[in-house]
Amino acid sequence: MKVKINDQFICISPYISARWNQIAFIESCDGGTEGGITLKLHLIDGETVSIPNLGQAIVDEVFQEHLLYLESTAPQKNKEEEKISSLLGAVQQMAKGCEVQVFSQKGLVSMLLGGAGSINVLLQHSPEHKDHPDLPTDLLERIAQMMRSLSIGPTSILAKPEPHCNCLHCQIGRATVEEEDAGVSDEDLTFRSWDISQSGEKMYTVTDPLNPEEQFNVYLGTPIGCTCGQPYCEHVKAVLYT
Repeated sequence: MKVKINDQFICISPYISARWNQIAFIESCDGGTEGGITLKLHLIDGETVSIPNLGQAIVDEVFQEHLLYLESTAPQKNKEEEKISSLLGAVQQMAKGCEVQVFSQKGLVSMLLGGAGSINVLLQHSPEHKDHPDLPTDLLERIAQMMRSLSIGPTSILAKPEPHCNCLHCQIGRATVEEEDAGVSDEDLTFRSWDISQSGEKMYTVTDPLNPEEQFNVYLGTPIGCTCGQPYCEHVKAVLYT
């Protein structure tokens, strides 16, 4: 069995080779009738790695190095938590009592990129914050609005959210993806080739932009109808889904 352990990673072949930031917590227990000690490493993705028949010296070393890692990362974690709190506070102040659109792009950049509350917290996946509490739905929507106003889209900067992570980045990423999925329906994709204009009360003109001579009149009164003569035709649906 090859063993190498320090305050950055743990390697006990053939069981595990990982950095400490991939491990949520560790525990040990008596090996029972087999003797030795069983070490259990609980990973942040929910998996557990059990290593049986270890000597006390190795187990003590594992706990000691894990403690050193926790002590070395504690100040940085506290700093990151302060960033998150500061950022959420800024967003809540901006959203309180008014719509997001009233803020200029320059104002948004100043508030989000300045000070301790950096927008980088939103743009970077943070496994160490995987258990962060859910953000209120309205706050998530407002953050998404602000991201769009800064021309920051999920396809350009926001990386794909991890399904089992609840850090701010992944929460906002999932909310943005869900909003986009909800905003583009099958009907939108099917009927967006028609140009539609209202020509009168409950009366609409539907035109093929590639062939302006192909034009139909749709009436949404009672009964609903179209000059093409077909009931519930694609022209009627195009008007209804616009």
